[in-house]
Amino acid sequence: MCEVIEKNRAEARADGMVEVAIEMLKEKMSIEMIARFTKLTVEQVKEIGKKNALNILRVYMAPGYGWEF
Repeated sequence: MCEVIEKNRAEARADGMVEVAIEMLKEKMSIEMIARFTKLTVEQVKEIGKKNALNILRVYMAPGYGWEF
């Protein structure tokens, strides 16, 4: 029973960090800063941006915003 509760808590924390990352992307924060504050990887932040905020990606593709591909 405790394992199930802990798993649910961990999933809730992860979901919360995704929501925080989305809001930080909307505020035009750098990917590196978002990764550092949310404990997500840079790749995870990029993927979140791609999946949830495609219109924001265009803003960040300029040099200096962390979206150099």
